Amino acid sequence: MLTETLFNDVETVEVTMIHGNASNGKYGVFGATEGVVLVDDQDNIELIKNVEGLNAESWLSHIHGHDNTDLFFGNASQVGVFKVDPVSKTMAKIYSGDDVINEMFNFNGEYYIIHTSDNKIRVFDAHNGNEIASRVIEVANIPKLSQTNGREMAELMEADEPNPVLVTSDKFLYVLAPNRTQIKVLEIASLKHVHTIELPTAVDSIVKNGFSMEGDQNSDHNHG
Repeated sequence: MLTETLFNDVETVEVTMIHGNASNGKYGVFGATEGVVLVDDQDNIELIKNVEGLNAESWLSHIHGHDNTDLFFGNASQVGVFKVDPVSKTMAKIYSGDDVINEMFNFNGEYYIIHTSDNKIRVFDAHNGNEIASRVIEVANIPKLSQTNGREMAELMEADEPNPVLVTSDKFLYVLAPNRTQIKVLEIASLKHVHTIELPTAVDSIVKNGFSMEGDQNSDHNHG
């Protein structure tokens, strides 16, 4: 059986397969069949072993990190979403289900947002993994490459835009409505609707463009 080995001068971690990685300036993590490989800025390396529900068939192959929080969040597609704590060297499930469409940090890393196929949005505190808000919303379907400009969608993916119909700022979530001519603005912490942006024509996708301004529900955005 093929294995992959990560090592430094004094420590070695051996796993069967690695896919997915993230870092936050202090810690780096790699998704692996046996768990999550953790490295830090002191050149330490170790394995945080899989918890119940994770195994060589379903493991954290997609992991997200942000410089403003120690926690990482990873998705096992058939199992759910887990938080990975590099300080306590533990992981725990925060959402159970195989229906996750997309997940993302908000712009400043204070919140982690999960979007499921029933169009329910769940917001978690990115510093402890606790759920703080949830709401079913009306949202446009994510366009398929065959239905839109393939180059445009490829550019969104390359820019690490996690969702072409949902984008975030520090405080607000921007949702492309099913009619594709409106962008609903929700306050992330409560998911309360605070504003609607009217578009002159229907669009396929929206993307964050520029810098987020505290308290400004009209912060810069772009659409395509």
